[in-house]
Amino acid sequence: MRRKLLYSLSLLFLSLSLFASPFEEGVAAYSDADYPKAIECFTQALEEGEPSAEIYYNLASAYYKNNDLPLAILNFERAYRIDPSDGDTRFNLELVSSQIVDDMEPTPRLFLSRWWDDISHWCSLSAWRMLGLIFFVLVLVGVFFYFRGRSRSQRQIGFYGGLVALLLTILTNALAYRSYLFTHEDKEAILTSSIITVKSSPDASAKDIVVVHGGLKVVTQQTLSGYTEIKLPDGTVGWVPNNTFEIINNFR
Repeated sequence: MRRKLLYSLSLLFLSLSLFASPFEEGVAAYSDADYPKAIECFTQALEEGEPSAEIYYNLASAYYKNNDLPLAILNFERAYRIDPSDGDTRFNLELVSSQIVDDMEPTPRLFLSRWWDDISHWCSLSAWRMLGLIFFVLVLVGVFFYFRGRSRSQRQIGFYGGLVALLLTILTNALAYRSYLFTHEDKEAILTSSIITVKSSPDASAKDIVVVHGGLKVVTQQTLSGYTEIKLPDGTVGWVPNNTFEIINNFR
């Protein structure tokens, strides 16, 4: 009886493993500390399905455990772009980003610009869109009460309530647009090569400006002759080969 039971359990586990998704296989591999296998499975899950913050988060964790800091940062960034409201993703992104070799002081930004970005990260793009739709419906409700209200108080509620809803509709749509840019702009990139020499022009024989390392976030500009002009966090501008970085919002 015991032997038969063990045989049945073996068949059960075998069938479950055969039907496991790449993501589930990746989670199992990560639990077994087989990080290269986990990376392979999470990458396959992304190739077979839609971009997912959860998959990018797990892929980033696997890269980090596999001592590949640049690709860990890249995938934490991608998870954060999809769901900027997730506190764990933001914490881990800041943690791994603090371990890069280059400690460049970023160019200062206006307080209002940083404040606006922080607010836009409170929710995902889909959440801002939904809030905008809800407030727009409330605007229509306010218009209805303003024109069809049976009493003066109802018309006042319709007017002032509709006005507030209109302002909130404009605000949430503006935040949705900022969130859209955050997930769709193709300018920001992560340097993925271990060591990169930034050149003064798009030529291998050009003057060296500075040597930087993988994991650094840069802003890409123009592309020419296999090189891309980038702007470093401290404002330095130069050229690097196209194969030394990956665009953050280039989701699989």
